[in-house]
Amino acid sequence: MFSLRIYFFKDRTVLAMAALALMAIVGSWLFIAAVPLPLAEDPFVVLQYTVYFGIQRLGDWSTLFWFPGVGSAIAIIHCIAAYVLYDRDRFLSYVLMIGGALSTVILFFVSLFILTVNV
Repeated sequence: MFSLRIYFFKDRTVLAMAALALMAIVGSWLFIAAVPLPLAEDPFVVLQYTVYFGIQRLGDWSTLFWFPGVGSAIAIIHCIAAYVLYDRDRFLSYVLMIGGALSTVILFFVSLFILTVNV
């Protein structure tokens, strides 16, 4: 039987969503690496901040790397699942790729906002 999986990475929607997810992940890692945190004064970073209550959660500075790590895992799992399901249901594979890209973009903005609060 003929397989459509050979066309998976030639599909424009799949390529666009994979590129968006990759840019968000790489941007998040680079932004975390580029922003100097004042760790000598205080080894803790703010992980949750609200306008009404102020700082709600503090954590270790290594916790900042969870956001791009989780985004990378989500993007890889969604891409693998979309590749497996591309033969049977192309729409479902598009939904998975869009969901993976959207979640990595959201996690990019989460890491961006958390780092701007800490600087």
